[in-house]
Amino acid sequence: MDFLEYIDEKIENFLNVVIKGAMDQKNREINKLRTEKQHKVDENELAVLEKMYHTIQSELSKIRNDKNEKISKTMTECKNRLLLLREDAVNGIMKEVLTKIQVYLETDRYKADLNRKISSAVSLLGQGSIVVTVREADKDKVEAGSFEIETTKEDIIGGFMAMNREKKTLIDETISKKLSEQKQYLFEMKELQID
Repeated sequence: MDFLEYIDEKIENFLNVVIKGAMDQKNREINKLRTEKQHKVDENELAVLEKMYHTIQSELSKIRNDKNEKISKTMTECKNRLLLLREDAVNGIMKEVLTKIQVYLETDRYKADLNRKISSAVSLLGQGSIVVTVREADKDKVEAGSFEIETTKEDIIGGFMAMNREKKTLIDETISKKLSEQKQYLFEMKELQID
């Protein structure tokens, strides 16, 4: 081996070592850049995912609120419709009852019941100045007794009110009062209650 060959070999070995070192350095830099790039991509991906998660949660919350509001509104509307239907049903019943009462008020049975109940009320009120108040149409149906008879222009439908003026005690046996109580009872019946 001559000197030139020896130098060529040494230069080639040196170049190989330098090239290998440069390649190693290049590979380390490429790996470092890849790692940094992957880290940045992961950070950006995480930020995007977090933003998407919060957006989704916000939209889900809006959807739930809208749904609950619509359900509440629908339930209120249905309840109001049921209340109107219940009121119509009760008013229909009361109208039918009132029609039957109007027929009853023209019977001899009503006259007998009226006088029997007045007599009982006068007995309950005891001694004193007793006033029995009836509608104008019933004045002639009331049998005389130990009480004064007055008429009223109020729409009591039928029946009477009896009062002991001295004791300030009143018995209200008017049909209008009884109908009002029955109407209230119908509204309070469990079967007709709306929660």
